[in-house]
Amino acid sequence: MPRLHLIEIHEAKWCPASLRDALTDTLRFYADMAHPFAPIEGRLAEALTRCSEYRVVDLCSGAGGPWSSLASSLRARLGRSVDVTLTDLHPNECCVASETSLYASPEPVDARSVPPQLAGFRTLFSSFHHFKPAEAREILRDCADRGVGIGVFEAQSRSVWSLAFFLTYLPLTFAAVPLVRPFRFSRLLWTYLIPALPIVITTDALASCLRTYAVDELIDLAGEAFGDRMAVDIGRVKIPWLPLWITYLVAVPRDRA
Repeated sequence: MPRLHLIEIHEAKWCPASLRDALTDTLRFYADMAHPFAPIEGRLAEALTRCSEYRVVDLCSGAGGPWSSLASSLRARLGRSVDVTLTDLHPNECCVASETSLYASPEPVDARSVPPQLAGFRTLFSSFHHFKPAEAREILRDCADRGVGIGVFEAQSRSVWSLAFFLTYLPLTFAAVPLVRPFRFSRLLWTYLIPALPIVITTDALASCLRTYAVDELIDLAGEAFGDRMAVDIGRVKIPWLPLWITYLVAVPRDRA
């Protein structure tokens, strides 16, 4: 199906911060429960090794995404810790490091204009689709210009299976919210008094599916952004325990490949 750059409510400037935080808190909870990015840990570890880079700048982190479990998994694979800076345009105050190697930046960071002091391998988990092709191309080109590696990982796709799976977010969120930590009263308000969170998290997930770049589109974006400056691995990998595929792009500078 064609890519549609639809609006996601939590990205809108008029979206209340408490609702946006409730959404990213809940997505982090789902990531902690399902570990959807486990199938790409090996590729990420290999890219960090090839770059000899053990600092990561995670962009569009929300409330931390998969990093609470991913950091410990990478440490086991690499035999050393990876220092991760979690960043977002709208920092979530509950984006608290559960690992000593995680640091949540309190300052807004735009993935389209990463400050030079934030050095390290860049990652985007289920967030690259937020950017239009021209913006996505510039995010990739900036990595080539600065000689840093990047990993893009999307756990949703433009498929009937993906759309059907994320429809389950509607009933699931009603059940999951009391379990999400740290506790926030506003999260309960947006779920049970005003049931906006289950609706927004579901509609935004469906929009994310329809906005996600396919493998051939990532190949085109990478070719235009990198030229021959980066060694690139683009593909898909199945999440064995979910009816989902991860679409990924991993790129490292050719002089470190």
